Amino acid sequence: SAPSFAIASSSATEGGAITFTVTRTGDAQDTQTVDFSTSIGSGDSAADDDFSSTNGTLSFASGETSKTFTVQTTDDALLEADETFSVALSNATAGAVISSTAGSATGTITDDDTAPSFSIASSSATEGGQITFTVTRTGDAQDTQTVDFATSIGSGDSAGSGDFTATNGTLSFAAGETSKTFTVQTTDD
Repeated sequence: SAPSFAIASSSATEGGAITFTVTRTGDAQDTQTVDFSTSIGSGDSAADDDFSSTNGTLSFASGETSKTFTVQTTDDALLEADETFSVALSNATAGAVISSTAGSATGTITDDDTAPSFSIASSSATEGGQITFTVTRTGDAQDTQTVDFATSIGSGDSAGSGDFTATNGTLSFAAGETSKTFTVQTTDD
């Protein structure tokens, strides 16, 4: 049967290289070449800056049935869904054909970023002063986000309701902001 070239879908974590494998089936006695190229198809979710556009030619010597090539992905700090792009084979030479069912493949870039999270640090002040609390946002800080805060007296706490002014509110973090503060007034007795 005429030699046929096929490519398998592959994936890697963003910032890594995706390795694609091209196989030749059928009569592998001749020297043959096949071209490959990346693109962003209508169903793909990657953008131009998510990977390095790649194209080239693979040369199969007599008897060779498998070759690989890599596509470099870009690491970013955005929390996002996994992204895809397409790779297609073309221009098979010396009587070879491109597989009708596996002549193209999908490259999947797996996101490695963490969802934004908020934390608050303990703080203190001399009675009668203001306690300043710092709230920190870690992870993807590209979106505008808010977080609510409220004071309370928990079962293990030793303060009474007259020792500080109960406080609550909302902190708004703009894109890129990672730290905000609020204060709680204490009572001098």
